[in-house]
Amino acid sequence: IIIGDLFLEMVNQFSVYVDYATEFTFTLDSLSSIETQYPPIKEILDKLAKEHDVSLFDLLHAPIRKIETYNHLVSTARHQLLSLDAGTEALILEEAEYKLEEVMTSVGRIMTEAHRKSKSYRKRELVHKGMVAGQNEKSALKVRYLFLYNDVLICARMRRAGDQTSLFSLKWYLPLSDILLPLTNDH
Repeated sequence: IIIGDLFLEMVNQFSVYVDYATEFTFTLDSLSSIETQYPPIKEILDKLAKEHDVSLFDLLHAPIRKIETYNHLVSTARHQLLSLDAGTEALILEEAEYKLEEVMTSVGRIMTEAHRKSKSYRKRELVHKGMVAGQNEKSALKVRYLFLYNDVLICARMRRAGDQTSLFSLKWYLPLSDILLPLTNDH
């Protein structure tokens, strides 16, 4: 069995994440409504938030964050295979990585729309955007675009779509609520 085939088969199962994201807003709003109607549920969620610093949103969003981990795993494996001159395997992993990026982009689009429809909607505002560049193991320059919103940091790769149009392919996103910065006196 070729490792690339295993990853490709695994990626084909990721449509479940798109389905999950599609139901995310309904589930979050329903559970939020239940939380306000049933004090024992509110107590459990408050206890989780206090003891483990995790909210209902965090709990429901956790499976979606795993997609980024899978993308990193597939990308790392592909780069390792390229360094070992395992071209066929690397090509299969490249296809898996492309399909995974499609899933991530779809989920990101659905989650953005879900965010807009949510009862707890807060308008997303662009704070800053910029371009960054880095090198991989083979010294190839990789250009990425970072978009900082008031609630999320997004990294994307630019794809040309036509004349004057640019499309972006989602590489990863990080809700700002997931970022923990240590407090120090050093500023």
